[in-house]
Amino acid sequence: MTWLFAQIESGLQLNSSVRVLHHTRGVILSDIALKTESVEVARRRLVQAEGAFRHTISLAPKDEYGYQSLAELYFGWAKRAETEGEAAEYLRKCEEVVTDGLRQVRVREGLWVVSAQIAEWLGDHPGTIEALEEAIASTPGGVVARSMLGRLYLRQGAPQKTIDLLQPVIEQSPEEVRSCLLYASAQYQLGASLPECIATLRLCSAYGFRYPRYIATLAGLLFLARDFTEAERLFEEGRSRGFGAAESYQVHFEALNQDRTGPMRLRGSVTHVRPGYAFIRSPDLQTSSVQVPDMETC
Repeated sequence: MTWLFAQIESGLQLNSSVRVLHHTRGVILSDIALKTESVEVARRRLVQAEGAFRHTISLAPKDEYGYQSLAELYFGWAKRAETEGEAAEYLRKCEEVVTDGLRQVRVREGLWVVSAQIAEWLGDHPGTIEALEEAIASTPGGVVARSMLGRLYLRQGAPQKTIDLLQPVIEQSPEEVRSCLLYASAQYQLGASLPECIATLRLCSAYGFRYPRYIATLAGLLFLARDFTEAERLFEEGRSRGFGAAESYQVHFEALNQDRTGPMRLRGSVTHVRPGYAFIRSPDLQTSSVQVPDMETC
């Protein structure tokens, strides 16, 4: 690795605009920062790796690798951190990078994976959760920390806590798509009316159409509200945006039954069978004036 690092440094001296060299340099420094036993050395390499990844992002703001690598560096350091407060701070920085990346790049699967890993890790570290809660109390406007905790509360089955936590974000920063999605999902789980949930998502419509999750959730709620024409228009909008296959085929919204206590169950008849899925026609999704297309189910 020392030989490779020396070669990269030589290459950068010849041409400092080669993005892949900066990224590779950052990957090597990141590996050293997260694995070396000396904390002093590790912190120096952490700063150097951060600089390399940020320079990579500045050279190619639409490329996903710089964002993902920087987010993974912050997440790795959060897991290595000596205190819960430091862990919370680096998780916040990690989510900030993920949020910035999701707004900029087209291939976002890796960033969603990092974000999901944060949520899973947080669930097993109550001390870090407490540190995040303290950070929010001391800095009330912290959007990223609130979003992280709101998602965790929702995963833990506490949608009211998500509502309470994200209320200031919805009122002051409605353009925060991920917070709006969490807030609307919490409303839906708590039994709020479909128009109310839809109205929340409409607040961030200026930015929401960059996210398949937003389109799927809003269109799903519109479909449940029997606004089939608008739902189909949104689904068509999603298809026209050329999202990656992984995001396009992921289940982003799950309908609940009428009392919101479990998943929706419909009766119907199979009309077509295909490898891995089938088309089912359900009388429950028909109206006198609108013929709803066959529903696809896995």
